[in-house]
Amino acid sequence: MKRLIILSLFALLILSTSVKADVTTDKTGYIPGETVGIMLGYSQPLADVKFSVIDPKGNMEISGTPMNNIGSNRWGYNCTLSTRALNGTYTISITALQGETVVNASMPNLAFKGNFDVLVWNVNTYLSKSHFTPGETMNLTVLVSDRYSDTLAFNVFYSIIDPQGNEIEAKNLTLTQVNNGFTDAYEIPANYSFGVSTINIMLVDSEGRTYNTSLSFSVSKALIVTPDAINETVTDITEKTFEFENTKDSDINIRNIEVSDGLKNLVLIVQRPYLIPSNSKASMKIRLVASNQAEGSYIGTISIYTDEGTIPIYVNLKVMLPATPENIDYSYIIWYFAAGIAAVIIMLTVLRYRKISKKKKEEKKKQEEKKKKEDNYYKSQEEYRTEYY
Repeated sequence: MKRLIILSLFALLILSTSVKADVTTDKTGYIPGETVGIMLGYSQPLADVKFSVIDPKGNMEISGTPMNNIGSNRWGYNCTLSTRALNGTYTISITALQGETVVNASMPNLAFKGNFDVLVWNVNTYLSKSHFTPGETMNLTVLVSDRYSDTLAFNVFYSIIDPQGNEIEAKNLTLTQVNNGFTDAYEIPANYSFGVSTINIMLVDSEGRTYNTSLSFSVSKALIVTPDAINETVTDITEKTFEFENTKDSDINIRNIEVSDGLKNLVLIVQRPYLIPSNSKASMKIRLVASNQAEGSYIGTISIYTDEGTIPIYVNLKVMLPATPENIDYSYIIWYFAAGIAAVIIMLTVLRYRKISKKKKEEKKKQEEKKKKEDNYYKSQEEYRTEYY
């Protein structure tokens, strides 16, 4: 019996996971006071179908309201939002028992989810630009629009967090109605930390609805030079290119470039920009000349004078003379060459001797064979008589 119950529950679980449920609303967005049409579609019979609505803050707005069976395997309910409904996304949570309308303890519990949005107002926030230099003014603009009520007012809180995480500015402003806004100015201090900062913004309307957002901006020098230092070893002539980036909305003039005394004989500026347009880049090429210089370390600065002040580039050049070839004794090569020639001469002499010796042997052999033939041809009378008789 226990096994049968387990198998039945397992079969019901498989059936429930293979069947798709649809939780929908008649619109995707609503305003406070509107009616939301909630519908559930499920291909299997259900019983005790109830829904709840949870607001954007996680609070229960509607709890456990029974839904109406509006057709074959379809359930629905029309609920009216409060006139103080919050701005944001609401969650629909539906529970049901899988089975016929007769409820019993063995019927499995099912849960379904959906959502819809309530639009009370829209918020647009932006900065005058995203990059600033110390001393510039940053403008923060906040606009509230898409009203449904003329009676709303807003408290706006914003704070500026510097790159080190410190809150350096905090303000509380008031908007008397929607379709309104403000622009607030903040002057970047001269000693402001370079890097990326954050502005946290929170709006609270007169009905207690909240909205949170954030913006970011960066602060750095007006003219950024890369690299900002030179640490090189020079043996002859080396060229170095610097990249300039103007982060301002106005042009920057380079008035002069000077090299400190310790580097005057080593650094020759080949190319330099006199004007860098707003929000643009340029390059400067210098030549490091170590020819005819004594070995050692040469330390100094290249000072770039601009409309925005002086930018120093710290230089540390180590001069190394080119390696000169050492005096090498090549006499052993001559001895090897002479020994090789002698070996070749000896080898040729031996071969020639062997060839001559071979030739003499062949000639001697030929003479012996010739003499033998002649001896056989010219025999004496005694030899003939002896052979004949």
